[in-house]
Amino acid sequence: MKVKCDIYKMSSDNLFIRFSDKIDLRLNQFIKTVYNNILNKNIIGFIDGYFAYSSMLVHFDMGKTNFNKFKKEINTIINETKMVENFESNIIEIPLEYDYSQNSDLQFASDYLKLSKDEIVSIHLNQIYHVYAIGFLPGFCYLGGLDKRIALPRHDSPKLHIEKGSVGIANNQTGIYPLDSPGGWQIIGKTRVKMFDIESNNPFIVLPGDKIKFIREK
Repeated sequence: MKVKCDIYKMSSDNLFIRFSDKIDLRLNQFIKTVYNNILNKNIIGFIDGYFAYSSMLVHFDMGKTNFNKFKKEINTIINETKMVENFESNIIEIPLEYDYSQNSDLQFASDYLKLSKDEIVSIHLNQIYHVYAIGFLPGFCYLGGLDKRIALPRHDSPKLHIEKGSVGIANNQTGIYPLDSPGGWQIIGKTRVKMFDIESNNPFIVLPGDKIKFIREK
């Protein structure tokens, strides 16, 4: 099946590819495959690329190629890439301690959803989440696959300080704050795992296309 896309010139040395305006797991997996194929082709002028839910940004060297030539090569790779039915992903287990305190967002979630805290925790643990994108902060992963029974609205006003490692829910997504930061997600727990370590050779332990499984920390 051929996947349609639109390719734009975002700046003199950036090419933007929009595949869709929708969040779709199979499409996101297809985009990751396209990204891998670009990396493996050794295209003249390619510098780096980034992909998100349904789009990709590719940076190229104007001294070695030009927009039209580079666009043609990228478009050829997209057309040659096949939709993968059984996509293999790394599954990273993240230990998580849930916040049962009376004034926590988990308490708000219980009142809002008309579910007990234990029910919310059980539902949250029972999913394997797909990493659609990394953004907002270095290592902040946007996770799809949240059970709609525990979807929550963002805070009306963002909190000024959320501790690194905090795990939150916003609408139909869950995510992990890799650094201390302001934020508007409903915080239900915290992990001790370093999602971003600038001193490491591999600063990100999770990449787009990976999957996360939360494990309850005793």
